[in-house]
Amino acid sequence: MRTEERCRRQARALVLALEYGGKGKPAFVYSDVGALRYFAIGHRPADGSAFRCATCTALMRSENPGLDADRAFEVFEQVLLQHPQEFWKGRVMTDEDFAQRHRKEEIAT
Repeated sequence: MRTEERCRRQARALVLALEYGGKGKPAFVYSDVGALRYFAIGHRPADGSAFRCATCTALMRSENPGLDADRAFEVFEQVLLQHPQEFWKGRVMTDEDFAQRHRKEEIAT
């Protein structure tokens, strides 16, 4: 699978997890704090109340904010895969794990 496609799928998984339960619109915020760039992902409730953080990370700030955002998303994707309860009550499987499980089920039938 191409990297761009994998990134789109992972970003979509984050959005779906954040939208789960009608908590509000997914949101990604950042701020520079000294030599660090702080990123948070969560949602803005539909009632207009304040941003609610699901998880956050701080990275060494580079000269490229887009690259820093990509690195932050990689962190959030790992949190989603390893600790999905930070985002929702469901479970998350990688495409590779899903395909492997599906092959095993086909072989068993």
